[in-house]
Amino acid sequence: EEEAARAASEAAEAARQEEERRAAEAAAAKRAEQVTAAQAEHDSVQYGEKLGRIWVEGTNVDCALYWGDSEGQFGRGAGCRAESDCVLPGENGTVFIGGHTGTYFSDLGSTQLGAIIHLETDWGNFTYKVTDMQVIQETDVDKVRWGAEEPSCILYTCYPFGILTHTPQRYAVYADPVSADEYGVVPAETTEK
Repeated sequence: EEEAARAASEAAEAARQEEERRAAEAAAAKRAEQVTAAQAEHDSVQYGEKLGRIWVEGTNVDCALYWGDSEGQFGRGAGCRAESDCVLPGENGTVFIGGHTGTYFSDLGSTQLGAIIHLETDWGNFTYKVTDMQVIQETDVDKVRWGAEEPSCILYTCYPFGILTHTPQRYAVYADPVSADEYGVVPAETTEK
């Protein structure tokens, strides 16, 4: 009887490990698919083009997301930096997104640790969990992860909040991706550009 119980326990453990292995393989395959789709989009997206939508749980940050971070994009929503080795959502590297503190990112300061940032695009929906917030100088390029190979997201706006003139300070919200198996890849025809 003891032998049968041990055999059943070992079989159950082997089945659990096999299920975990399959889940990990499926997650890795999905992540590779996302990277491929994002890289294909990166090759065709034009500066100023709408990428989708960004919203941050627990805040009023909810607006359109554009490729580029000039006044043209910031006047219509948030802008995803297109230079300095920055990437599109889904690619490996840093998705660096800015918005005006007087408009679309006026509530960025309400972001809490652990909050979820949602980036909804034509090639997939991506979620990032907030891990840190800090005030940095606009010249602190070592704090913005440009050229990084691991996926991450940084949101930024001018600081102090609500300022309507140039300031050398930025409020930065750092986030890491939620596990790839929770990402949802959506068909291109389900969202608008």
